[in-house]
Amino acid sequence: MIGGTTASVGESLAEGLAHGGDCVLDHILLADVHPRVYEAIVGVRKVGGDGALAIIETDTVASNVRAAEAALKATPVELVEIRLADTGLSGKGVSVYQGDLFNIQAAVDVAMRFLTEAGAAARHRIIAAPHEALLRQIETSTWFDSQQMLELEGEVAS
Repeated sequence: MIGGTTASVGESLAEGLAHGGDCVLDHILLADVHPRVYEAIVGVRKVGGDGALAIIETDTVASNVRAAEAALKATPVELVEIRLADTGLSGKGVSVYQGDLFNIQAAVDVAMRFLTEAGAAARHRIIAAPHEALLRQIETSTWFDSQQMLELEGEVAS
């Protein structure tokens, strides 16, 4: 990732693309990045919300960032977290959104329309009414391997 003025980042990107050639899978240049996308990229998580959840997974980091940018600029949803090519993702991007179900559906529609038009492979899920236990877990982390087992009321261990 490169930051700076639009012109300097554009020059750096062009140079990187020239040297990367066919090895470059995807790229993006955001001249006016949404503040929440920037915060999420540098690791700031938005926790403690309520409402429906959406999860979007893309095969490249750049396509996920651009989809998040489009969704946030078009709808009033929260970007809970964006995970970009971290351990276990094998270069993929995953973003988690939260808000009213209507807005979540609209955000996913915007993001998926962009991804389809860009020819980017993507998958998504909407959880209309997430269980309170899931919301508590997401407040801690979306890294499932870091979570403690959670016993729900009425569940019997076998």
